[in-house]
Amino acid sequence: MKSSRWLWLAALLVAPACNLYNLDLLGDAHGDDGPSGGNASGGNDNTGGGAEDGGANGSGGDTGGTETGGDTSAGGMNLGGDNSGGGSESGGGTGGGEDGGSGGGSGGSTPIVYVGMIDTFSDTTASYSKMPFYGTWARYAQDQDDSLFTAASVTAMMQPRPDDAANGAFHVAATMLDDWGVGVFVTLKNGSAVNLSDATGIRFNAISMNTETILKVALADINSHRNICTTVNSGADCDKHMRTVTSFALGATWAEVELPLSDFVDKVIDGVNDRTSDLDVTQVFAIHFQQDPDDEAVDFYLDDLEIY
Repeated sequence: MKSSRWLWLAALLVAPACNLYNLDLLGDAHGDDGPSGGNASGGNDNTGGGAEDGGANGSGGDTGGTETGGDTSAGGMNLGGDNSGGGSESGGGTGGGEDGGSGGGSGGSTPIVYVGMIDTFSDTTASYSKMPFYGTWARYAQDQDDSLFTAASVTAMMQPRPDDAANGAFHVAATMLDDWGVGVFVTLKNGSAVNLSDATGIRFNAISMNTETILKVALADINSHRNICTTVNSGADCDKHMRTVTSFALGATWAEVELPLSDFVDKVIDGVNDRTSDLDVTQVFAIHFQQDPDDEAVDFYLDDLEIY
């Protein structure tokens, strides 16, 4: 039976904060390995990330820095589940270094500005490449039983929109959820961090196909994203992603949701083991979406996820 700790969800839409994870959740989550290589157990975030088209080399400069493997400790995060190592970055850029960099000589270059579309879900695999964003979608559930998900794999969750078969969307559907539910996350740079200092917020479209309306959203930064979080403050905030305090509800029709980065300030996890650090917007690895159903089933779609 579901714990009474989730009764607060009923008041979420009128409360200033929406809690994303609690201590019980962190200890029970296990991920699912997608066929494209992206997985939620710390494995590769991308099997062939798109090349990073960073800053152009300056006139008379060198050939531009390249990414030679990224941060091998920053693999797909499993919210407290088993992690078997970080995802290596196999799609390093051929110019501009990790953040766009600057070429040599007097010309220099402009670093990449991490603002724009992340995924329109037009791809047919869990991996995507929408420069300057490229990475992988992954999923996790309340236990290791992957049969909880309706789709057999993360790739199979890339489906036509229910209202427009010519366009794709990300369908999150699962049943038999008698504890806290399920979640999905997307890495933004194939296992490495992006600097969102110039961004305003996150925007996406969503729809609920049943009566479950509460969707919880959080950012995984260097303080919380597995496994890189273990190197920061002795791992004090591992898996404690920074949640948004913006309240919103999914409905039976498509709606656009905008979540300002300035609203990702909710540190309360369970009132005891709360997050200790502020969001490091200069080192963001992933975006998480989670739903904890009242009726043991989730069924919602995401589309057109972007940083604005």
